[in-house]
Amino acid sequence: MLHAPRCGMCGLWERPATAPSERGALRWQRSVADTLCSGLALGDGILYCVDGAGKLHARQTRDGLPAWPIPADLGPWRVHERVAVAHGLVLIGPTDLSALAPADKAVLAFDAETGAERWRQLLAVRQISDPLANGDRVFVSTSDGFAAALALDTGKLLWKRPIDGVFLAAPALAGNVVVFGGDRGVVSALDITDGQSAWSFRPVENSEFGQQLPYSPAVMGDTVYITSWNRRCYALDAASGEVRWVSAATEKRPPLTSPLVT
Repeated sequence: MLHAPRCGMCGLWERPATAPSERGALRWQRSVADTLCSGLALGDGILYCVDGAGKLHARQTRDGLPAWPIPADLGPWRVHERVAVAHGLVLIGPTDLSALAPADKAVLAFDAETGAERWRQLLAVRQISDPLANGDRVFVSTSDGFAAALALDTGKLLWKRPIDGVFLAAPALAGNVVVFGGDRGVVSALDITDGQSAWSFRPVENSEFGQQLPYSPAVMGDTVYITSWNRRCYALDAASGEVRWVSAATEKRPPLTSPLVT
């Protein structure tokens, strides 16, 4: 009320109105047909997201209007957190909302400009992680405890290797290795060329919450950062997996996000 130019109730006092600020001002606001069930992914001025009805939306960042004539339809499939965008493709690692998800999942690639499906690679599992695209490859992990690399242009399976646990967040690239967490509390780093194990790391267990690693690692330089449900954040050497430092335990609850490194 004190920022209003005139008292809205009686109009007996006036003051200069506060000048509007451009920073933080709402530029646009758009609705989708159903509740959003993913985060946003950005690529070449387009925002991509999935709604609760299984529709993959593409919206222009300048005005929020649709970039595709109609959203792409994922059917009964959804995504864990977000899609990936790379080299003109929108990449989907689908999950399933049903309690007993069928083992029918495939990695999907849609044309980023039109929404047309470009390829799908059947992995015949119940859940697939959010994808990581880098160079000419796409990396995912699966609910049966494997990591896989696919060719970005065709979806061809290049390698498939076991990891310790199930991990549905997107992995991270650290030099020549791709890094996965997991529900068994093991960080797995695999060589990007052939999927051979480069190193693994297991945090100290916390009896109350365990040591699960459900969130995507963050990488800066030659260091991998990852949060654990044992209430700590770890900084690991990207080449060897050796601990560079470990944070003090957070109070009461574990970290519930990936690290943000700047």
